[in-house]
Amino acid sequence: MMRRLIVLLCLVLPLAASAQIGNQWQTMLSSFTTAVAPATPAAAVVKATPGAVTSVTCFNILATPVYIKFFNATSVTLGTTSAVMNMMCPGNTAGAGFVVPFVNAMYFTVGIEYAVTGGIGLTDNTSITATSVIVNIGYN
Repeated sequence: MMRRLIVLLCLVLPLAASAQIGNQWQTMLSSFTTAVAPATPAAAVVKATPGAVTSVTCFNILATPVYIKFFNATSVTLGTTSAVMNMMCPGNTAGAGFVVPFVNAMYFTVGIEYAVTGGIGLTDNTSITATSVIVNIGYN
């Protein structure tokens, strides 16, 4: 019985270790950018070359939700360019928000840009109240 257990452990443990290493991002280190969203939406460049978003946090003190739009681009015209991802940051005058670490990073083949707007549409450019929303983005 003991011999079978040892053989079983020898077969299982190396596979478990290999699977864990295989699921890791190339590096566990991320660069970060942080911003307080302006009243007039503007696209902000996170990275002007291909890269990956590893985490997003958003905190909102407005009564209404705001929307973080991500663009796979190096040049964005708000109101025209369509976002490839849209995240809602809930509103609450006492503060609300979210923290999202991505197990599998979101890869952008062109560049990473984002904007914070007041409307849900992928091309929306609705203004928000200045100094009410904080956005942090982890990226590689």
